[in-house]
Amino acid sequence: MINLPANRADKKFVTPIPIKQWVVIIYETRRRFGEDRAEKMVQDFVSACATVGMAVYDKNPIIKWEQGQGDIGAVRIIVPLNFRHLNFL
Repeated sequence: MINLPANRADKKFVTPIPIKQWVVIIYETRRRFGEDRAEKMVQDFVSACATVGMAVYDKNPIIKWEQGQGDIGAVRIIVPLNFRHLNFL
């Protein structure tokens, strides 16, 4: 286990790895965690990555809501045909 200082806000990665494609899966109802909150979360994540030197190429990932009580390991993402060339699933 790696022990890191509690506050890494002023640090950068030595060799940042870019995030080319990603998907957000939300295990909460849309009523409690709606589209606006999900989009804000994505924006904040992309901004935080830029702050530490990580590039995020896909700034609009697929956002999917799933039942939090279901089998998380069984979740499958159906990728639209125009995204299949990305090979991230």
